[in-house]
Amino acid sequence: MSDGSSRVSKTNLRAAGIRAATIHPSGSFAHPLFVSALLVLAFNDHVLKASGALPALSGKLSDFAGLLVAPLVLAWLCRVRSTRGFASAHIAVGVGFSLLQVPAVAGLLNGALPVHIWADPSDLYALPTLLLSFLLLGRRPARPRPALGWVALVFCTATNAPGQGDAPPRYPFPPAGVLETDLFIRNHLSADLHVGVRQVRDEVTIDCDTMLQEPDTALSEGSFGDEREWNVAARDAVPLWDRRGGSMDRECYAVRLRARDREWLITWRHGTPPMREIPIRLEPHQSPESGAMRVSAEPDTPPNVPSNVSVRVWEE
Repeated sequence: MSDGSSRVSKTNLRAAGIRAATIHPSGSFAHPLFVSALLVLAFNDHVLKASGALPALSGKLSDFAGLLVAPLVLAWLCRVRSTRGFASAHIAVGVGFSLLQVPAVAGLLNGALPVHIWADPSDLYALPTLLLSFLLLGRRPARPRPALGWVALVFCTATNAPGQGDAPPRYPFPPAGVLETDLFIRNHLSADLHVGVRQVRDEVTIDCDTMLQEPDTALSEGSFGDEREWNVAARDAVPLWDRRGGSMDRECYAVRLRARDREWLITWRHGTPPMREIPIRLEPHQSPESGAMRVSAEPDTPPNVPSNVSVRVWEE
């Protein structure tokens, strides 16, 4: 009799454990955390991004809120009922999100899809949000709210058209907190600065004396590579010659800089200014370096550049 009771008791415990571990994705659509994240996505996509204000903040809000919303929506679409399946949904979202921050992957997708994806490795700081979602969502056996699920799906997949509120990413800074560069922009203003940079292509041979004296005769549209866009937050720095990936040194450099709706041609010889390490971001009590390049708030005012660096309006 006791053996039978023991077997029944163990069966009941196992059944209770199964019920306790059962996942209810649609039941958590009314969870305050999920609803708050959904409201943040709605405000961010339709108000903040559309206004063009605080582009750096709007990008990060999308990351954190999206990583709270997307795993639960994916689990709901896949009809997940187990903790293992719920964890798999979070892993899938995390892997996909991480791959989008790889410039090579984003470049391939930009060539294949009618949207533009900005690869920004600094967005990976939002990944711990997935743990919050996994621990707090999915386990409420409440009344299903499928309508909220469809609304969340729309916000997870909605993408602004290029130029309609999209903000370029921050420069993918190295983890050491410093940049090794010769010429760099330091944003000395309080607002974010959007810049576009086009370097002269590696395979282009240039007579440096001619380029520095008469750039119009030495350079053409085809001399430059594709434009890279960056968002330079207040007090941040970004190098003018991108040396990631072993970019080669040249006898002289030419870069087209787009800022404040104007395009400038910046030229300089190797070693002037010299290569040095500079901090990614200055503390509030620090002043911009004397050798930093600074972009004026006035569109028609040329950027302030160090000595031995030439700047002029680019006119093709």
